[in-house]
Amino acid sequence: MMELFISGGMQFMIPISLLAILSIMLISKKAYDLFVKKDAPTDSLKTGLHAILFTGSLCFAWGMLGQTMGIYQMLQYISGSTQEVKPHIIAGGLQISMIPTAYGLIIFMISSLCWFVLLGRYKQLSKSNHIRQ
Repeated sequence: MMELFISGGMQFMIPISLLAILSIMLISKKAYDLFVKKDAPTDSLKTGLHAILFTGSLCFAWGMLGQTMGIYQMLQYISGSTQEVKPHIIAGGLQISMIPTAYGLIIFMISSLCWFVLLGRYKQLSKSNHIRQ
């Protein structure tokens, strides 16, 4: 697992990991607010809810940037090569360039699912008048 992390490029994998940690912290806070501490005012329950989706989106966007930069570096290597480039070199470069994208996409999917559940809980509480206006 650590090999994939390093292969994906530290300049992309570390920021994605930090955003994932931030997303987990936001999810935990909102889950506590919406499932345990339900009697808080409306503003405090809704505040930060959309930040979960935003941080997940940033993870995916940063992963896409990592893939784009990886493909660019691979093409730069190929164009500068004086020898014939074999297909396994191209396949290997594409494979490595997809690591940050897959990592960011997984975090985005988890964040999106959690955001959807928490938003549903917020709407459920607001409809049942458990939220003080």
